[in-house]
Amino acid sequence: MNKEPKKAAVKSEPIPDSEIQNIEELEITTASTWKKDNLNIRKLLLPSGAVFRVKNVSLANLAMKAYLSLPLLTSLIAKSEEAKKSKKKEADIAKDMKPEEMQGLDEIVNKVTLAAVIEPILSVNGDNGSICVDDIDFNDKMTIFQECVRGGAGAFAGFPE
Repeated sequence: MNKEPKKAAVKSEPIPDSEIQNIEELEITTASTWKKDNLNIRKLLLPSGAVFRVKNVSLANLAMKAYLSLPLLTSLIAKSEEAKKSKKKEADIAKDMKPEEMQGLDEIVNKVTLAAVIEPILSVNGDNGSICVDDIDFNDKMTIFQECVRGGAGAFAGFPE
């Protein structure tokens, strides 16, 4: 009675108790399965007409690596939540921002863009045939941000600034 191991669903969220199985019956997740289910590598058409190959990125991972400023990130998340409650469009958030907050938003969007874009090659300074992230239109970067950020933003909403 040789049972074939079951494949476990690969999810970035916790598995509900109702779905927990006997661990011995589960197959080890392969790297290719994990990447397919979590990174979701795909082509993305940007407002400018450019097509980039992108992957999902986690704000939580970027913040934990000190790649993103946690106080700035929590401030922007709070503004985003405030906009949702007042039924403002998230694009209108920028209109109410102070200059230093706008600079911070640009910093976060640039870092997420650098982390999310696989092709074409991007860089901070545009050397070695890469595209400088500052040369990409802000609307394109915001589209990348909105389409590629997965998991973790809500975890920072309760952090103090």
